[in-house]
Amino acid sequence: MRRRPTMMPALLALAWLAASAPPAVAQATLQKAATVEALVAFPGFFHDEPVVVRAAIAFDGDTTWLEDSEARVLWAGEAAEVLGETVVETSGTFWDVGRLEAGDPRLAPHQLAQLSQTLLGKPWPAPGELLLLAAERSVPAPPQIAPSLRAIALDPDRYVGHSVSVTGRFRGRNLYADLPLAPAQGLSDFVLQAGDAALWVTGREPRGDDFTLHVDFRPDTSRWLDVTGRVRYAGGLVWLEASRIGLARAAARPEPVVIERTQGPAPEVIFSAPVQGDIDVERATRIRLQFSRDMDAASFENRIHLAYLGTDSPMPAFTFEYRGGNRVLEVRFAEPLPAFTTVRLELAAGFAAADGALGEAWQLSFSLGAS
Repeated sequence: MRRRPTMMPALLALAWLAASAPPAVAQATLQKAATVEALVAFPGFFHDEPVVVRAAIAFDGDTTWLEDSEARVLWAGEAAEVLGETVVETSGTFWDVGRLEAGDPRLAPHQLAQLSQTLLGKPWPAPGELLLLAAERSVPAPPQIAPSLRAIALDPDRYVGHSVSVTGRFRGRNLYADLPLAPAQGLSDFVLQAGDAALWVTGREPRGDDFTLHVDFRPDTSRWLDVTGRVRYAGGLVWLEASRIGLARAAARPEPVVIERTQGPAPEVIFSAPVQGDIDVERATRIRLQFSRDMDAASFENRIHLAYLGTDSPMPAFTFEYRGGNRVLEVRFAEPLPAFTTVRLELAAGFAAADGALGEAWQLSFSLGAS
């Protein structure tokens, strides 16, 4: 039995979705099986994603909690469907509330400002301080009769140290971002996925007498494998220390669980450096834009347009990088810009938040100094 820590890095509020008027646009995305410990350990990875967890219910006065071996999770709202149960399986959208704006219409049913004041003593949480799983479905947890990839992903404590055999699709070295982090056991580590669940496989290369798969080669991810190994679980990550790997025989294979995810508000630029209309900017400047929401980095491609005002001189070459941790897009120039010129950056409409919500066109102008 793994020991529960006496302090939690964050509080995870699990709210039952009440009737509301969500935005009309929805986007299909894949549900991820996880543990409460994984949600707390990797809130940035699971943020704004549909997830399913299996956890125990505990009561403390008027407060209801969900618990697994390493995390205690606040459960707010009605849950008549599972009243009297000790373990539930619940699915919904996970949010790191501090990464959202207080006015996000998806949060309206949950009174999160009041919850933040009660739990944290401030009107709105910082990222990582208040984590919310907005539950769309909760049922009594089905019995785990035999080990499967999904059963292990949802309840790894039950299987830790045991040798199991599972079947799943080879996904290379996390080529499809099924999991937040690698256990870093070796260069041949790979992900095995089935339905809405995935876990890492370590200890053996994905090869046998009649096959060889490559962890960085996407065409190989059409293959299915049978893997036998011992279950390991630490820091929210689950993996198998493999003792045998073989090609899977033809059998019924679970399909991914596709969820229609409601889009949030349109993303906006909330800060820039230089600021709009800035003067005497250094010639070696970089341009940094910070956004209101987590962004799809690929959506910036071919949407960043730069020009000098009042002259037809060409702009120097530039590169850009989006850093998800602080939602900043940075533009870097190959050489210093000419003195005493004015630069205009236009971000064309169509750049997108991670959930597909599209942003409107945006402009920034600033003037350079002598040095």
